[in-house]
Amino acid sequence: MKKLSFVLALLLLLGLCACGAKETPLNRPSSAPEQTPRGGETVTTAAPDDGTVAIPEEAPMRTPEPAEPIPSAPTEGTGDTEGTTEPEPLPSPEPTPTVTAMPGGIDRSGSFRSDTGTALNLVADWRYISVSDDTCQLTITLSLESYSLDVGERRNNTITVNGVSYTFQTDPIEIGGGFQKTQIYVWTGQISDYDPSFTFSAVWNLQGSYSGVPMDTVEVSGSWQYPG
Repeated sequence: MKKLSFVLALLLLLGLCACGAKETPLNRPSSAPEQTPRGGETVTTAAPDDGTVAIPEEAPMRTPEPAEPIPSAPTEGTGDTEGTTEPEPLPSPEPTPTVTAMPGGIDRSGSFRSDTGTALNLVADWRYISVSDDTCQLTITLSLESYSLDVGERRNNTITVNGVSYTFQTDPIEIGGGFQKTQIYVWTGQISDYDPSFTFSAVWNLQGSYSGVPMDTVEVSGSWQYPG
């Protein structure tokens, strides 16, 4: 009886070993079990592992295309829609020519002033220079000296040089605040170098009064004789 029980146990053990060998053969690669979807889920089945490693192919390198140039806004006023045009440089203002006396020639200046007995007077600043071997140029600048003064345009004013008279007009004048000197007219003429002396007079029409003193005109005169 004991012998029979031992034989049955041995047969049962051999049967169990045979079942285990059928489920997992040694010479067969194992594959991942398929997963069954549950509840509507999407399940991916793994590919069988054959011992090789897949190397992903590299994407071909793409040479970047050159960017198109962005057109510049046209320069205002040029009408150029192709691109920006550099503006032309503005011409430099021409300096006022300065008259200089000839070497060894005459170059004298001075000033004459009226005497009205008030703070309002007419001043004549003059300059006399040689511009050629036989010609001199005389420039007389008339200015008003005063405190506050407000007058409109004045016409038919006169300046007389060596007996020849010229008329001129002045723009409205408005002087406020402290004592000031305001230029109102400039006269320029040429005189023969053979007689470089000159006489002059100027009359400006105020046609009113200043500081309570009636003055229809303000006058200044003078003369200069070449000392040589």
